Amino acid sequence: MIVVNDSAMISARLHASCSAGRLVLRLAADLGPGLALVERRDPAGEPDWAPFAAGDRIVLTDREGRELSRGTVAGRFHPQSRLWLVNTQDPWYQVAAVSGSPVRYGYVGRPYPLSDYQSVFGCRPGSSNAFGLPAFHAKSGSRSAPNGGGVWLPHPSHQPVQP
Repeated sequence: MIVVNDSAMISARLHASCSAGRLVLRLAADLGPGLALVERRDPAGEPDWAPFAAGDRIVLTDREGRELSRGTVAGRFHPQSRLWLVNTQDPWYQVAAVSGSPVRYGYVGRPYPLSDYQSVFGCRPGSSNAFGLPAFHAKSGSRSAPNGGGVWLPHPSHQPVQP
């Protein structure tokens, strides 16, 4: 049996600001109208363990800092996690489709377009994280890491594993 993930990666990295300043949010789950699950990151995209307070206001912005939408922190998803429940003014997944960028990790040296992270099997938008794995490149017919290295294989540590 072969199991294939048919979810297509979305642009789940969003610029935002709150009372503590600028930050990056990663959409983790769309929990229905008016509610999103987000991960807090610092402006460079690194993990940010600073807590929000329930009721904190978040403003999604474009890259130039113009306001796109607002949300209010409802609370932590779990006491030991960086995930937060946010009541949203607009559907943040729709905002992300217009102004977000792909989630990437520090070992991916530069930003790549969303199309470079797509799998040939992806037919349903919804995956916010490809764990930095490049997709099969339909134009070239090859599969390679963005840095020109070998094929990256999925691994539970979310780190690239060279075959």
